[in-house]
Amino acid sequence: MPVWLLAVLLAIPSAKTTERTMDHRDLEDFKNRIGFSSLASVNPTDGVQANWDELPAVLSGIVKGKRAYADHANVSRSGVGQKGVVWRLKQGTLSIKVVVCGAGPAGAHQVFLEKASATMMMKIPYERTPQPLGDLAVYSPRSPSGVLMWVYRNVAVEVDNDGTTLAVEPAAHAIQKFMEAHKVTRLADHLPVVEQVKVSSKEIHVGEEFQVTIVLGKQTPLDSVLTDFSEVLDLKTMEDKLELMTRTALSATFRAEKPGQTHIDVPVMDRKTLLSPPLRVTIDVLPAR
Repeated sequence: MPVWLLAVLLAIPSAKTTERTMDHRDLEDFKNRIGFSSLASVNPTDGVQANWDELPAVLSGIVKGKRAYADHANVSRSGVGQKGVVWRLKQGTLSIKVVVCGAGPAGAHQVFLEKASATMMMKIPYERTPQPLGDLAVYSPRSPSGVLMWVYRNVAVEVDNDGTTLAVEPAAHAIQKFMEAHKVTRLADHLPVVEQVKVSSKEIHVGEEFQVTIVLGKQTPLDSVLTDFSEVLDLKTMEDKLELMTRTALSATFRAEKPGQTHIDVPVMDRKTLLSPPLRVTIDVLPAR
């Protein structure tokens, strides 16, 4: 099983998350090689609103009707939802990973770049596909090529035929056709509605507890979304200032441990469309009274 999918399937909601950065010496050269700048022409309000539970049915003909043995949706941070689906074939596995960005295409472009540049090799081992796919697609030119990654509007997709003889292109084109059939022109109108994220106290000191609460809009039923509460850690210091005490679907209680400013990420993801608005609250922790 691909490492990324194992991580998705075993993911446990955490009270800590980190800011992501990209640092690859070949990154600018890679962007020039694949024509990454062409993505600037994509309409920033466009997106895909699809029921990703239908993905196994979309690919049923390609996997010859086999049932997926792993199918899991996950919310890692607000504004980003993801789904991993795996089929076990006679040889190896066919794995699909879909990352949906609720803030629009720009977020998907960054995810696409992060995924492609996540390598220890001196040169990023992907090239632009000879035939167009989505808004921009790359593949590994090594033979046989088993990985195809592309971005279409607010969605980044990876198809991996890990150890199989199955071509990745038919699966990729089936997914692309599915996304095109569910394209919307105003993505913001299709996000889960959150009326407010409330913090119980305006002044928080070290040693004190406080509560963060999600107030959903009436048009967003609780059972239609996945939620989480995560303190955002700075990658440079990796220092946390809060401790999660208790959590329910719509609220979490934290205790302030160290003074200083920190942030709490509040994902609210639609279970089917994987759409999630970017939500974050800033907490200024004061010294103990």
